[in-house]
Amino acid sequence: MTDRVGQQLGNYRLSRLIGQGGFAEVYLGEHIHLNTQAAIKVLQMRLTASNLEQFRNEARTIASLVHPNIVRVLDFGVEDGIPFLVMDYAPNGTLCQRHPKGGRLTPATIVPYVKQVAAALQYAHDRRLIHRDVKPENMLVGRNEDVLLSDFGLVMIAQSTSSQTTKEMAGTIPYMAPEQINGKPRPASDQYALGIVIYEWLSGERPFQGTPVEIATQHLMSPPAPLYGKVAGISPAVEEVVFTALAKDPQRRFASVHAFATAFEQACQTPHSASLVSRSIVSQSSETSQPTHVPPAGETSQSTAIKTLLDQPPPLTGVVTPSSQPSGTTDMVTPPIYLSRPTVELAPPGQPLTAPTHVSPNEPPPTSLRRRRQLRWLIVALICAVIIATLAALPSLLSPGTSKSAHSSTTSSTSSLLSPTSKSASPLTPTLKSSPLPTSNPSATPAPSKPAATPRPPSVNPSTLNFNLTPLSGPSTQPLKLSSGSQAESWSAQTDGLSWLNLDVMSGTLNPGQTQLINVTVNPTTLVSGTYTARITLNLSSGGALTVPVTLKVV
Repeated sequence: MTDRVGQQLGNYRLSRLIGQGGFAEVYLGEHIHLNTQAAIKVLQMRLTASNLEQFRNEARTIASLVHPNIVRVLDFGVEDGIPFLVMDYAPNGTLCQRHPKGGRLTPATIVPYVKQVAAALQYAHDRRLIHRDVKPENMLVGRNEDVLLSDFGLVMIAQSTSSQTTKEMAGTIPYMAPEQINGKPRPASDQYALGIVIYEWLSGERPFQGTPVEIATQHLMSPPAPLYGKVAGISPAVEEVVFTALAKDPQRRFASVHAFATAFEQACQTPHSASLVSRSIVSQSSETSQPTHVPPAGETSQSTAIKTLLDQPPPLTGVVTPSSQPSGTTDMVTPPIYLSRPTVELAPPGQPLTAPTHVSPNEPPPTSLRRRRQLRWLIVALICAVIIATLAALPSLLSPGTSKSAHSSTTSSTSSLLSPTSKSASPLTPTLKSSPLPTSNPSATPAPSKPAATPRPPSVNPSTLNFNLTPLSGPSTQPLKLSSGSQAESWSAQTDGLSWLNLDVMSGTLNPGQTQLINVTVNPTTLVSGTYTARITLNLSSGGALTVPVTLKVV
């Protein structure tokens, strides 16, 4: 790193270093004529004549952003091939410095931050500009304690003017959306990054940990760990909003970052007691049963009901129904923890939920429940007795001559399917007949049917595809041969939807004796080092499918 303190860039003299990142250093600069202060961001790259104009165009676009929650770019320039930006100076540091990593924030603290950051992002998205590097380090605190988002488009400038290595990208990979890792960022990528920031603020840690390559793979493949297992009292509504923003598919996220911020604010406004209801309880279906009344001490009992059902083993958890008991009552009727299924009815709008009832596993079942269980076992015993009696009478029903007598439809059907094994065999040992029912000529033996020939299905060669490439080697193609079976087949190909895997033919028809050549192309240019796996599925009209694993090793 070059120490530039004391140097002059444009009309600003650099007085001290105030921050640095993967591809830029930030200095406090003072105007040589006006004595005003500004933040001077010096990019760690050297421009050539070929990309100088591109940098100027990108810098002009960023400088055109004027919003209360965006750090304003005042000027830009190039000194000895080194590009720099002159920006408003935010003297109160960043949200990362104010809330160090590992600390947890309450939803009430997070909501104002999210609203201001989302307003800045929405303003940029409406002008078709993507931030690409949303993280706490780029959220500055202004003179009036307002949040200012910085570094708009700076990643785009850096990537368009130089190549980045995995080490240089490590600072932003923990917040990168899957499609951005695949080289296809979009406005929803900023929403995903903001969702990662909220997850980190709530739980004290980012959802994915490890090396840059491991984190990138988890972004692409693995869902985040549930928040309710990390944050005590987290609201299911809050968790659902955050996980919607963290969907792997951008189409499954909110329609805009503004909609995301609005949904998050509304979810955080639900009563605190609602945050004690787990996601699994809320998603359960509701059944009618006797509610348990648990009015909390010191306030009027209001909220929802726990309903229990028999014959379901999961433990009971939930909240209570409205009660007419006066404030301050503390008596409780605890429901059983076994043979029940928990469900929840939400309270009327505007009324808070009370804390859930935690039942004791050693509590005996109530008297009414014991009686119902005894009655149920009695009915089961009677049914078993009837079945045993029927089986005991079955040999006499199967004796010779009884098939000619009148029986019920059930007995007649059973007798026609059973017969003694031989004349000397005991009638007590009937066996199932493997032949069809006898015709008018009992001695005639039906001719065995000739089994139909099994059709030969299509095949594919090779059964697996392996690629070993570098990001600079460009796309690589291998052929995949699909051979027909013994009958005509229509086929269609499916991949895992990965941008680095493409097929030149996706469907077709194979007649007997024909083959189809499919060219499989992988493109590692947007991938970091590591091993990537996918599969090609060839669905057949006969109902079968052929699967070809694909492995791409990027070194």
